[in-house]
Parts: sequence; C-alpha cells; structure tokens
Amino acid sequence: MQNEIWKDIPDYEGIYKASNLGNIKSLKNKKEKILSPAINDKGYYKVVLYKNKIKKTKLGHRLVAIAFIPNPENKPEVNHKDGNPLNNNIDNLEWNTKLENVRHAFRTGLVNHKGENNSRHKLTKEDVILIRKLKKEYKIKSKTIADLFNIKIHTFYQIIYYKRWSFI
Repeated sequence: MQNEIWKDIPDYEGIYKASNLGNIKSLKNKKEKILSPAINDKGYYKVVLYKNKIKKTKLGHRLVAIAFIPNPENKPEVNHKDGNPLNNNIDNLEWNTKLENVRHAFRTGLVNHKGENNSRHKLTKEDVILIRKLKKEYKIKSKTIADLFNIKIHTFYQIIYYKRWSFI
C-alpha cells in the first residue's frame, strides 16, 4: 500500500494540495480538509478551488499531474493509463498530446466508432445485413438499394465489399 504524499498545487501554493493517490485537500483557515469531488458529465472528478475570491472548477487528474508529473515536452492532456477516469493515482497518469490520447483510447477499446457506435451512422446492423442480402440473393440493382437506404452508391459498394461494416 502506498503512503500518501502531498504537494502544493502550482498557482494554489499554501491553499490547496494534491496527493499521489489522487486526492485534493484544502488548507484554508489552517484546517486541512480533503475535498469531496463531484463527477463531471464526461466521468472525471472535478473540484472547485477558490483563490482571491475567484472560483474555478478544475479536473482532479490534471491537478495531480501538474503537482507530481514533470511535463518537459509541454504536452497538453493528461491520460489515464488504465482508461478509468476516476483513478487519479499518479502511477495511472501520464502527459499526452491529443493524438496520443486518441490512439490510446482506440488501442485499449475505450472508444468504438464502428457501426452504430459511430455518431454519423445512418444504418443499423440489420440494415447492413439486409443490403447484402438484397444484392446477393435477390439481385436487386445497386442504385435501387442505395436509394432505398438513402446512402451514396460509393457507401453501398463499401458495404458490399466489406470495406465498411466489415465486422458483420
């Protein structure tokens, strides 16, 4: 079990500290109090920090990374290595570029933009199966099928030749 180590949060020295285990605490009024984080709409811990009567909402993992993890290449994003946005232990965090973060998400299966999971999809799995069946078994003209499903002919051929929806 790791010992909890606390460090000042840059720009909030003497007011707030972050721990290597992912906690944030306030030092206001000479009382130390671990903050209870909320979860934002993307599933990350967030805390509200005050300085000079100005309130700012900050992401917990970024505060931990800023306090503990050197960033000599000035990378803008903090990645959770295990994909769990609630695990803000320093062993689970690393500085990344946007591209590195996206690649990590795809490589680890955190993001799936295939088929119906793609926000721009028009077709369902059942539609794709039916399109292939209409062409192969019923020999319906390609243009007719494309029009029927309101897709471009190019998209139709990509489906037929398994360039799109190849996992079905």
